[in-house]
Amino acid sequence: MLTAGVARAAINPPLTLAHAGWGAQSHVYAQAIETDFRVTALVLSKGGLTSVLVELDLCRLLPEQVEDIRLHVAAAVGTETQNVSVAVTHTHAGPLTTRDYDRSGAIVRNMYMGYVREQAVSAALSAKKAKEPVTVGAGYGTCSIGKNRRQLLGDGRMVTGYNEGGDTDPTVSVVRFDRESGETIASIVQYACHPTTLGYTNRLLSPDYPGVTKRVVEQLVGGTCLFLQGAAGDIGPGPEGFKDDVAAMKRIGTVLGCEAAKILLQTKADATAFRFEGVIESGASLGMWEREANNAAAPVFQVRSAIVGLPLKEQMPVEEAERLHNEYKQELERLQAGFAADDAIQAAGFKAKRASLALERSRQFYGRSEADIEVHVQRIGEAVVVGVPLEPFSAIGKKIREASPFRYTLFGGYTNGWFGYLPTGGDYPDGGYEVETTPFSPSAAERLIERVIAIIQEMKAGDLRDEAAK
Repeated sequence: MLTAGVARAAINPPLTLAHAGWGAQSHVYAQAIETDFRVTALVLSKGGLTSVLVELDLCRLLPEQVEDIRLHVAAAVGTETQNVSVAVTHTHAGPLTTRDYDRSGAIVRNMYMGYVREQAVSAALSAKKAKEPVTVGAGYGTCSIGKNRRQLLGDGRMVTGYNEGGDTDPTVSVVRFDRESGETIASIVQYACHPTTLGYTNRLLSPDYPGVTKRVVEQLVGGTCLFLQGAAGDIGPGPEGFKDDVAAMKRIGTVLGCEAAKILLQTKADATAFRFEGVIESGASLGMWEREANNAAAPVFQVRSAIVGLPLKEQMPVEEAERLHNEYKQELERLQAGFAADDAIQAAGFKAKRASLALERSRQFYGRSEADIEVHVQRIGEAVVVGVPLEPFSAIGKKIREASPFRYTLFGGYTNGWFGYLPTGGDYPDGGYEVETTPFSPSAAERLIERVIAIIQEMKAGDLRDEAAK
């Protein structure tokens, strides 16, 4: 049988850790925490296979930070490192965990990441201890909070804003895990939309709308909810994004939470079996039905990790990237120390943060023609959960879902690290932030789509081989 356990721990960041990473922000540190940050661990086991899904209320993590968490969680739970996946919700109102642009940033960041790792291990151990037999259900719904954010201006400039007629992916995907009594112990909600409702003027640390969505689902359905970000590279919250309107953030998260809860509750009804018991005479003759145990076979459970090589653009030499990064960082520090005007700090901050991203890309990819990207897959019955360390555009997710042989396919990014945006080949001519900062060449998206489809088709084909062998 399949068993599942879930647990959660706090990972509230210190106010001395740099806040967010908006190029336009004039502040370095947040003033307060809007809502608690959490790490949630879902442990699944069947036979000799155990997997751990670690979900964090953070924006992004470097591959080496993720590997540290995976190694420690795997050792604690007693499974292989490749069976552990680490996903972030991608909140842009969280702490800056991957780089620093203030004097003490590296020290505080490293201390915080050590704390996050230990809390992830603690949650995973608690989840393992809480495991119990479960049944699984999955479903799809729709929600329109996600808007295309690639806005082409009249002068031909592509900005990250709101494209009212642009392509989106409104699909809400859910998976639920119920104990034998029918009560939900855990659920997964996936949706594609950047958590950027709280923007550069916001001074609150916040999980943004995914935190609200999880709380709403837990209130309406029960159990513990994990949020997986979808293929959100070109999707955002629309005209209400990039501001400091907490009320708008809560409303957006609530709308998505209510839709997810509706699907989860309907999924429960669809998976429930009833037996006709007889008739009770009560004026009208009442036909009475009783719930009966679901005797369906335990769902197939598989985990696979595969490496896909994606073609790269040429990167700046590391020495040049380091020179620019240090130059812009020092200028930003000088302006901050001198209490310069906000517009001067914003301009310098934009340059410093772009230079920091360029330095990351140079260190990772300079001199290379391909990047090794991990595709992590968990199959749970008729649902398959696929995660990649990218920010894929929504069209990529839709193509994979449409070609998938599984009834339910949850494809998303922000899993097991971060290597940047992955636009489709057709998006490159229009330029824009995502195209300018991606390390990948225009052919990378199609290669990823082909490989992911092949991987999940191979997993599904195993059913046919098993059936033929009977």
